[in-house]
Amino acid sequence: MGDPTIADVFGAQVSLAATDQGLFLVVGRSASPAALVRSARGRVAYQLPNDRALLAAMPLGSFVALRGHREIAHIGPVTIDGERFNQFLTRVAQSRAINP
Repeated sequence: MGDPTIADVFGAQVSLAATDQGLFLVVGRSASPAALVRSARGRVAYQLPNDRALLAAMPLGSFVALRGHREIAHIGPVTIDGERFNQFLTRVAQSRAINP
Protein backbone atom coordinates (compact mmCIF):
# COMPACT_ATOMS: atom_id res chain seq x y z
CA MET A 1 0.00 0.00 0.00
CA GLY A 2 1.04 3.59 -0.34
CA ASP A 3 0.94 6.54 1.97
CA PRO A 4 -2.37 7.20 3.74
CA THR A 5 -4.63 9.75 2.11
CA ILE A 6 -5.51 13.03 3.79
CA ALA A 7 -9.01 11.66 4.42
CA ASP A 8 -7.49 8.66 6.23
CA VAL A 9 -5.20 10.84 8.34
CA PHE A 10 -8.07 13.05 9.52
CA GLY A 11 -10.66 10.27 9.71
CA ALA A 12 -12.84 12.01 7.15
CA GLN A 13 -15.35 10.44 4.83
CA VAL A 14 -15.06 11.82 1.33
CA SER A 15 -17.94 11.66 -1.09
CA LEU A 16 -17.65 12.82 -4.67
CA ALA A 17 -21.30 12.24 -5.50
CA ALA A 18 -22.52 15.23 -7.43
CA THR A 19 -25.95 16.42 -8.24
CA ASP A 20 -26.99 18.28 -11.34
CA GLN A 21 -29.07 20.72 -9.23
CA GLY A 22 -27.64 23.84 -7.67
CA LEU A 23 -28.81 26.97 -5.89
CA PHE A 24 -28.12 30.29 -7.60
CA LEU A 25 -28.62 33.97 -6.90
CA VAL A 26 -30.18 35.50 -10.00
CA VAL A 27 -30.61 39.26 -10.45
CA GLY A 28 -32.56 40.66 -13.36
CA ARG A 29 -31.31 43.73 -15.18
CA SER A 30 -34.66 45.58 -15.13
CA ALA A 31 -37.29 43.03 -14.01
CA SER A 32 -37.70 39.79 -12.11
CA PRO A 33 -35.84 36.93 -13.76
CA ALA A 34 -38.47 34.39 -12.58
CA ALA A 35 -39.85 33.70 -16.07
CA LEU A 36 -36.34 33.20 -17.46
CA VAL A 37 -35.47 30.81 -14.63
CA ARG A 38 -38.61 28.74 -15.28
CA SER A 39 -37.98 28.70 -19.03
CA ALA A 40 -34.49 27.32 -18.31
CA ARG A 41 -35.91 24.34 -16.32
CA GLY A 42 -35.33 26.03 -12.97
CA ARG A 43 -37.66 26.94 -10.13
CA VAL A 44 -37.81 29.96 -7.90
CA ALA A 45 -36.74 28.80 -4.45
CA TYR A 46 -37.16 32.21 -2.83
CA GLN A 47 -38.09 35.63 -4.19
CA LEU A 48 -35.99 38.22 -2.37
CA PRO A 49 -37.65 41.49 -1.24
CA ASN A 50 -35.94 43.24 -4.14
CA ASP A 51 -38.26 42.19 -6.99
CA ARG A 52 -35.31 41.79 -9.36
CA ALA A 53 -33.44 39.23 -7.22
CA LEU A 54 -34.24 35.62 -6.34
CA LEU A 55 -32.73 32.32 -5.33
CA ALA A 56 -33.26 29.68 -7.98
CA ALA A 57 -32.82 25.91 -7.91
CA MET A 58 -31.78 24.69 -11.33
CA PRO A 59 -29.50 22.35 -13.21
CA LEU A 60 -25.94 23.47 -13.86
CA GLY A 61 -26.68 23.58 -17.59
CA SER A 62 -29.42 26.14 -16.95
CA PHE A 63 -26.96 28.30 -15.02
CA VAL A 64 -24.55 28.17 -17.94
CA ALA A 65 -27.33 29.01 -20.42
CA LEU A 66 -28.53 32.02 -18.39
CA ARG A 67 -25.06 33.29 -17.52
CA GLY A 68 -24.73 35.40 -20.68
CA HIS A 69 -28.40 36.36 -21.06
CA ARG A 70 -28.88 40.09 -21.73
CA GLU A 71 -31.72 40.35 -19.19
CA ILE A 72 -29.61 38.89 -16.34
CA ALA A 73 -27.46 41.41 -14.44
CA HIS A 74 -25.88 38.75 -12.20
CA ILE A 75 -26.09 35.00 -11.69
CA GLY A 76 -23.88 32.99 -9.39
CA PRO A 77 -23.83 29.86 -7.23
CA VAL A 78 -24.87 30.06 -3.59
CA THR A 79 -23.84 27.75 -0.77
CA ILE A 80 -26.13 27.86 2.23
CA ASP A 81 -25.92 26.16 5.58
CA GLY A 82 -29.38 24.61 5.98
CA GLU A 83 -29.82 25.63 9.61
CA ARG A 84 -28.80 29.23 8.97
CA PHE A 85 -31.04 29.41 5.88
CA ASN A 86 -34.02 28.24 7.93
CA GLN A 87 -33.22 30.91 10.54
CA PHE A 88 -33.10 33.48 7.74
CA LEU A 89 -36.49 32.37 6.40
CA THR A 90 -37.97 32.57 9.91
CA ARG A 91 -36.69 36.14 10.32
CA VAL A 92 -38.03 37.16 6.91
CA ALA A 93 -41.43 35.68 7.75
CA GLN A 94 -41.48 37.49 11.11
CA SER A 95 -40.49 40.75 9.41
CA ARG A 96 -43.28 40.39 6.85
CA ALA A 97 -45.80 39.66 9.64
CA ILE A 98 -44.76 42.86 11.43
CA ASN A 99 -44.47 44.98 8.24
CA PRO A 100 -46.96 43.51 5.73
